[in-house]
Amino acid sequence: MERMSPPSTTLSIDIGLHGLGIGYFAGEELVAAWYSPSTRDQGERGPLAWRKACAGLVALDLHPDVLVMETMQVYVGGTDKADDLLQLQGIAGVLVGMYTDALPVSYLPAAWKGQVPTDILANRVGAYLVRMGWDHLVEGNTPRKRWGDVMHGVGVGLVHLGLTRKGVCSLR
Repeated sequence: MERMSPPSTTLSIDIGLHGLGIGYFAGEELVAAWYSPSTRDQGERGPLAWRKACAGLVALDLHPDVLVMETMQVYVGGTDKADDLLQLQGIAGVLVGMYTDALPVSYLPAAWKGQVPTDILANRVGAYLVRMGWDHLVEGNTPRKRWGDVMHGVGVGLVHLGLTRKGVCSLR
């Protein structure tokens, strides 16, 4: 009898200065979704702050095969502060360094979410989780104001796994 290889695991993350919105998948199945708050001090910048933003993941002993994140992008005339985007990209670097055995994959914002406003995108991902019966997998103590971050973390994972291309979930 031929042995089946276990499904690959995907850790998908919405990076924020305040914390991380996370989705964890086995194959095309969501296993868990949660918010991991940063332990950095308000306004703290630089490498130590980047590490503190990821501190909640260290103790979990996760071993993903794939690490999916958004690559920050500066838009001419955009409202995001370039320094904040650089700080977020520093956090991405720490994550890649934490999961050295994982294949790092990144998407520009327009490539995974198009021009959809953040709250609408979060609601679409949330509705998809309900349709799939996965809504109970979102950690119950996720702060209400960070629920959208978790949905974005799950959403970038759904895009990477091709579930949006299959018409299962329309994010755009």
